[in-house]
Amino acid sequence: MFWVVAIIYALILVSITAWSQRRGTRAMNKSGEYYLSGSGVGWTVTGLTYAATGCSASTVIGTVGLAYTTGWGITWLIVAAALGFALCFTLLAPRIWKLARSINALTAIDLVQHRFQSKPLTIIASVMVVFFFVPYLAVQFIGSGILFSTFLGFPAWAAILGFGVFVLAYVFIGGYRAVVYTDAFQGALLLIGFVSFATLGLIRFDFGEMIASFENAVPGGALSPTGTMGTLGILGLTLPFVFGYAGMPMMITRFMSLGSKRELPFAGFIACLLAVAAAFFMVIATGMAHVVLDPVEVADQVFPLLIMEIFPPVVAAGFLTVLLAAMMSTGDSILHVCGTTISRDLIQRYFRPNISDKGLVFVTRISVIGVGLLGIAFALLPNLPVLQLVVQWTFGVYASTMTFVIIGVVWWKRMTSVAAITAMIVGTIVYVGSHLLGEPLVPAIILAMGVVIPIVLVITYVPKRRSPDAVERAHDVKRLSTIND
Repeated sequence: MFWVVAIIYALILVSITAWSQRRGTRAMNKSGEYYLSGSGVGWTVTGLTYAATGCSASTVIGTVGLAYTTGWGITWLIVAAALGFALCFTLLAPRIWKLARSINALTAIDLVQHRFQSKPLTIIASVMVVFFFVPYLAVQFIGSGILFSTFLGFPAWAAILGFGVFVLAYVFIGGYRAVVYTDAFQGALLLIGFVSFATLGLIRFDFGEMIASFENAVPGGALSPTGTMGTLGILGLTLPFVFGYAGMPMMITRFMSLGSKRELPFAGFIACLLAVAAAFFMVIATGMAHVVLDPVEVADQVFPLLIMEIFPPVVAAGFLTVLLAAMMSTGDSILHVCGTTISRDLIQRYFRPNISDKGLVFVTRISVIGVGLLGIAFALLPNLPVLQLVVQWTFGVYASTMTFVIIGVVWWKRMTSVAAITAMIVGTIVYVGSHLLGEPLVPAIILAMGVVIPIVLVITYVPKRRSPDAVERAHDVKRLSTIND
């Protein structure tokens, strides 16, 4: 039954990709089509693809596994994601949409370069996209290995290879249109799956029994608002998701591709609705797991094992699509944004400025292949940490770095390129360094933001003597930034 569902699911995605390719055939070799689907995506698709991209394998596998071992306090992570969605759609999206239209931007880095006119900043931001997103991509592939090995006893390495090549292929062929429409389909599956799974769980099991079983296995896990992690632990885990989405290039492009600015509130509502459904699902799933499962040693296997234990094969196979949807919807978005970053933001901007649209799309496709193979290779490494923790690192770095730059792009007119570069470098060093040292004082995200914010403020506001050329460039930036007003 699993294979039947997997094959049907794959055929649906292939059909969407083929439709996307046919619909954009005449323009598929144009960068505007391959990068942003011609900037004409509707609000329903935008909301679903935004939320589906944010709900990765870590949501349905990693977060459930982490909640199973530490308690329902992890629900704050999903609340943080919903808050991050809301802040992005209300405070950033309208200005990003307007600015992107005014300068014909195709990538998030285009916005950064237009605002700051800084080659070092653009290069640093582009390199960071690829460097930190490859492990994030690998998480999605690892999730497929867990899924197929748990359900079918399939070798994890073979599942990672097969899943990775499949996702790589439809991004290679269909570009952004294939990514957003397959994501919209998968987002709908996630919404339906989260709500139906939690509803069935409440019908079948007593919630009081879930609480008692959870408390017996993990004292404080069900009754403490922070579980076993404590307040600082929860803050360290959730703050990256409140602020990280604002700096994620793959999330920013969702705003840029929307057809109408007036549709942003509706798209935002859809995205936040899916996040709320994910929190509902996570609470019930972990409660059910402590009722019906023997102690599970590998936390990331909790949800797949739970499905196999409580549902008949037909229903269990149906819920597998929820897992596949979460992995694919994030994996394809990462592949696409990394490919466009390498080709447009690095190769075209600094090495081949006169490259044709057709040539640029070709280079993007080659870049997609390269990044996909790197992600597969990373996923095959042994002894990687819990999936959710890998994702936390990625979001934490971006919350400590790129989010400040995007604020400078759309809100902070006075922020300088030096301040933006400092935020990128210092934020990365402090966040990663704090993690490597075991977060000795406070969570890495709090330390990083506590260091970066005052440094950026000092660099931005302390008066400096500038040359006439620098003053003129500052005036140019100020004139450009009025587009956002």
